[in-house]
Amino acid sequence: GAALRLRVSKSRVVVVEDAVRGRVEFPAGSVEDFIIIKSNGDPLYNFSAAVDDHAMAITHVIRGEEHLANTPKQLLLYEAFGWAAPIFAHIPIILNDERRKLSKRDGAAFVRDYERMGYLPEALRNFLALLGWSPGGDRELLSVAEMIRDFRIEDVVKHPAVFDTAKLAWMNKAYIKAAPRETLVDKLLPLLPDGRRFERAYAGRVVALFQDRVHTLADIVSQGAYFFSAAPPEPSAEALAKYCSAPDTAQRLAELHQALGAASDFSPQAVELAIRGLAEAHGSKAAAYIHPLRVALTGQPVSPGIFEVCSVLGRDVSLARIDALCQHLASGPRARALSDR
Repeated sequence: GAALRLRVSKSRVVVVEDAVRGRVEFPAGSVEDFIIIKSNGDPLYNFSAAVDDHAMAITHVIRGEEHLANTPKQLLLYEAFGWAAPIFAHIPIILNDERRKLSKRDGAAFVRDYERMGYLPEALRNFLALLGWSPGGDRELLSVAEMIRDFRIEDVVKHPAVFDTAKLAWMNKAYIKAAPRETLVDKLLPLLPDGRRFERAYAGRVVALFQDRVHTLADIVSQGAYFFSAAPPEPSAEALAKYCSAPDTAQRLAELHQALGAASDFSPQAVELAIRGLAEAHGSKAAAYIHPLRVALTGQPVSPGIFEVCSVLGRDVSLARIDALCQHLASGPRARALSDR
């Protein structure tokens, strides 16, 4: 009915030779007699950990620095049993962007959450490998083979590591730019609303437009939402004010509709040729047609190359969206104000 303790000499200095922190001394008297078996017969953590690690022939115990206080007790147990102790390495804790310990309440997420946010596994693995460790030489983008070759536990830093989400986004962008397009399509389709209805070839063309522009695959879903919706996009107030406020906008859109409808094919080159020919025929700059067209097709003031966007959407969708913007302008506040006059 009594608990079982390990007796510790009051004059005993316990030394931990840590692979990361070096020599760590626990002064005499700092480690008191500690319970290893509770009165009900259940073993406690330090006893169980030492026995289990020995039974599994563990050679290295690598864990967070908060466990450093447990190590002298476990070393005393190894000594009491006459066992060789493993090598201990206590790595720094991870802080969030606000320099608080990373936890689920402070932004930590499951690996699957990062997948749903559009991060590539290669980028996340690379980023995690560099939390508290560096290969030297200002190298940051590392293959698994390079990590294995260059990693030494002795090179892990003692100070806390920061989970810098901006750094992760930068690294993910680099991996997206270098990834095979088919791989990105595989990972993009599950992120799309009802992604199964989109053909792989179509998704691949969309990926090609954004691959050098985005930090995550989720950015393609948000920034390129107009590619994945059957309905014409709602033009933003900024786009309308910037590119559709001229009184001849509707006329230019009508001219665009006719020129694109008559284009020989709908490749990016054919679309560009039709638009530039239209501008030249009317003595205008191509931008006078390109910007309203961008608003019609995307609803935004900026986008990937509009000739490519137009080609990916296809002739029927592009013409329907030009019509939709014309109707929007005809029924908007400006049109009503003119009719009131």
